[in-house]
Amino acid sequence: MKALHQRVNIVPILAKADTLTPSEVDRKKCKIREEIEHFGIKIYQFPDCDSDEDEDFKLQDQALKDLKDVTRETHYENYRAQCIQSMTRLVVKERNRKDRSRN
Repeated sequence: MKALHQRVNIVPILAKADTLTPSEVDRKKCKIREEIEHFGIKIYQFPDCDSDEDEDFKLQDQALKDLKDVTRETHYENYRAQCIQSMTRLVVKERNRKDRSRN
């Protein structure tokens, strides 16, 4: 986590917490918080949102949807097209090489 916290958002999760007693959960949470503070790891702070009707939440939600759409429609499609072009070039080069070797 120490190597990653500056590059990605870290969200601490306590796995299988439903199998632990409340006191065990509290102890584990406390230990995790202490380690996070000791090593200076920055964790993701969720934004405070009073309700789904909040205008900022709607704007943030719409911005996230737009980001997903642009990523899918533009960036992924450009990447996909480049991959197809490079595969096509390789196939054409291979065919040309085979044709030359036959002659």
